[in-house]
Amino acid sequence: MIELMTGVPHYVVAARASGKVTKQDFEAVLMPAFQHSSKVHGNIYLLLCIDSNVCDFTPGSWCKDFKTRVDHFTNWKKIAFVTDLPLTEKFSDLLSVLSPGSSKGYRKEELEEAKFWISQK
Repeated sequence: MIELMTGVPHYVVAARASGKVTKQDFEAVLMPAFQHSSKVHGNIYLLLCIDSNVCDFTPGSWCKDFKTRVDHFTNWKKIAFVTDLPLTEKFSDLLSVLSPGSSKGYRKEELEEAKFWISQK
């Protein structure tokens, strides 16, 4: 499941993924938030806390995630990943190369640092 989080500026999309994450989660929660952010602010700043195991993301969710990144390619400004999953830093480094914005990985205990970083325009 994906839930939106509070405690960030209005231009930041903050979400927490936990348990099984499906294509429907992306469509019902993240897509409307990304579309709103793109339309109102012109950019997407994403804080994503991942409490799920990577295996809990269904193939449909990975496809929807990829399509979302392509659809909003020029709008991505910053992505902060907060998780204790291994290789988060490597993934965020790779994402920085594949998208026009920047991305950074944080451990769960660094959530406040991630909120600060993602909030800086």
